Amino acid sequence: MTILDFGLGEAITGILSWLLPLLALIVVLIFFITRFLPSIVPQAKIVHYSCIPVFSIIVFFMGVNWNEAHWLAQLKLEREKYEQAKQEQAKLNEQLIEKRKEITDALERGNASLRAANASFIKELQKKDASVAGLLSTLDQVTREKYMALDQVQKAEYEKQLQSVIDFEKKCPIIPELYINKMNDRARNKSDKDAKK
Repeated sequence: MTILDFGLGEAITGILSWLLPLLALIVVLIFFITRFLPSIVPQAKIVHYSCIPVFSIIVFFMGVNWNEAHWLAQLKLEREKYEQAKQEQAKLNEQLIEKRKEITDALERGNASLRAANASFIKELQKKDASVAGLLSTLDQVTREKYMALDQVQKAEYEKQLQSVIDFEKKCPIIPELYINKMNDRARNKSDKDAKK
């Protein structure tokens, strides 16, 4: 910690700001007294001529003190600006954290709804009496809207693809669900081995 941290620099500068001019005034008075009333002061000539360098030194220290006071005021202003910027940065950081949390929550909700839609699609697909209409009813809202926006030819092609998925399921009823779950788990919990790939 420096002297400035305790406010001692400001205290000394404040004391010197009135003490040095007072000393300068006293030296000027002694100078004139020894010049015009030499009988009052013993060895008046020595005191008279020594007042000039003493006065010069006092004026020099007055300048030093004024410079110190100026820079202390500048330092105080800069510290206030720094503290204000620090508070503003803390507020901005809080806002960013809140926005990130909102976005993360929205993504989590979206992922949860997609997982639920996928699970219902797979359940519908695994039924013995699975149909294209049944699979279409399990689609999530976005996919359903995309399907509704298709023209008749594209809808027929999409339904044909769904029918081929159903036919494949009936011919090969073992859905590689364990493999899918394993891949989902691996995607959620990436290991060091997967990160290297």
